[in-house]
Amino acid sequence: MPNTKPKQSGAEQVADFFASLDHPLKDAMEKIREIILASDNTITEQIKWKGPSFCYNGDDRVTFNVRNDIVLLIFHR
Repeated sequence: MPNTKPKQSGAEQVADFFASLDHPLKDAMEKIREIILASDNTITEQIKWKGPSFCYNGDDRVTFNVRNDIVLLIFHR
């Protein structure tokens, strides 16, 4: 029987990511997420490269690169 679970929205994917995240910088990452999303109500989010990514007009603009004890922010051009 095929999997009938509906596909998660990007926001749901990111919420699940943070819910299961065990990282020393989790609080800072959540604050950065809040700031990015509050900057413009048309920004969307999804998981890309195993981390949260934020899109503007459908283009990825900022992606978290989560490592063991650091977090890098990738700014797309």
